[in-house]
Amino acid sequence: MADEPPNAALIFARLMGDFQNSFGNFDRLHQMHRKNLEAMMELNQLSVEAMQSFARRQADIMQRTTTMFARASSEMMARATRRTSPAASSRSRVTPSSWRSRS
Repeated sequence: MADEPPNAALIFARLMGDFQNSFGNFDRLHQMHRKNLEAMMELNQLSVEAMQSFARRQADIMQRTTTMFARASSEMMARATRRTSPAASSRSRVTPSSWRSRS
């Protein structure tokens, strides 16, 4: 029996059986990977939405900070202008004529 050549029909039947079983496994494998892909797509969508929300929040904070800085600096300039009188500013100004009088 060991010396008998393998039966080609039997070998072909076994291969075809394995081939048909692989299609059943392929369908299950395809379903599993499709579910995994859908879950990954949903996760990516959520992460993109979270990053967009984060970027909007950062832009809002930057806008508020810029507005506050502009308001504070204009208030500081207004105070500095009110404190300095025109007479005091002319006395503190250095002009070429004041250089001659000092020497």
